[in-house]
Amino acid sequence: MVQNFEEEAVKSYTNYLEMVKNGDIENVPAPTLAIDYYGLPANARLADLIVCVRADEQRHAHANSRFADEMSSDKLPDKSTQLIPPRAAHTDAESQRDAA
Repeated sequence: MVQNFEEEAVKSYTNYLEMVKNGDIENVPAPTLAIDYYGLPANARLADLIVCVRADEQRHAHANSRFADEMSSDKLPDKSTQLIPPRAAHTDAESQRDAA
């Protein structure tokens, strides 16, 4: 069930990103906290932040799905397996591409 919430969050962030791209919402500078947390370039914008948060939600949905599958098969998760892959720092090119 938690996976469904995460999937809805991905849809919501996708819609939010489209509103920013269409100019319905101003693409303001990203907060310093978000720039530091996600390893974004200093000139990152709201669209860059939304791309990162949406990617986090996608990873959460995937991790929750795997966990549910393991629980339903009566297997406990292997502690040596990382359920949520680490977030990758976005390069300037990736941020520009995703924000466009």
